[in-house]
Amino acid sequence: AKPLATFECQERLGIDWPRTLVTYPVEFKPGEYSTNQLRLVDINGSEQPFQLSRVAHDAKSGSTTARISFFASLPAQVRSNAVLLSSQYRYELLAEKPLTPVKTSLRAASEGESLVLGNSVVAVRLPKVGETKLDKPLTEALGPIQGVRLVNGQWTDKSTFFAADTNVQPRVTGIACEITEQGPLFVEARVRYSFAGNERYELTARVLADDPSVRIDEQY
Repeated sequence: AKPLATFECQERLGIDWPRTLVTYPVEFKPGEYSTNQLRLVDINGSEQPFQLSRVAHDAKSGSTTARISFFASLPAQVRSNAVLLSSQYRYELLAEKPLTPVKTSLRAASEGESLVLGNSVVAVRLPKVGETKLDKPLTEALGPIQGVRLVNGQWTDKSTFFAADTNVQPRVTGIACEITEQGPLFVEARVRYSFAGNERYELTARVLADDPSVRIDEQY
């Protein structure tokens, strides 16, 4: 059977691209999408772990759209018969049952009053999952990052909202936290703060498998 989708890239700039999480949009025709009947293979036919996110079903057409993520690398050059060539990768998504279960150290779990996103190397604490509305706005409130576990196992201190001018100190009226993605390659959560005066702040944190960094996106 033909692959459901093909993902390929060629290195043309003479740069070594290290192992990176790459993401592509995919669209499945009616009847093609099944969470336990998809397998990703590389150019050699070897099975590779992947993760689908932002999955959306169209009830009218029966199609499904999503994003597929997997790890890939591109060396600057490869040698073939003593000749240096540009490197490339090619992955195919097949309508087949995976042969090997994916093992991962990633987790997104509630611990006390916090949500912890982490892997075997690093972790981050966020507010607990759910929504809290405050009848009395807080002028001193904990920020979204309530600790980061470093490589040595120690946790950093918590963050807070702060303004040097106390007249414009933000007053928090509500906090909401939710897990937005959870799979073998990355976990992600979003924290939203609402403030008096119809202001808002939003932070998204993402932790990748076997990666020492916490990736943060802020909007306000």
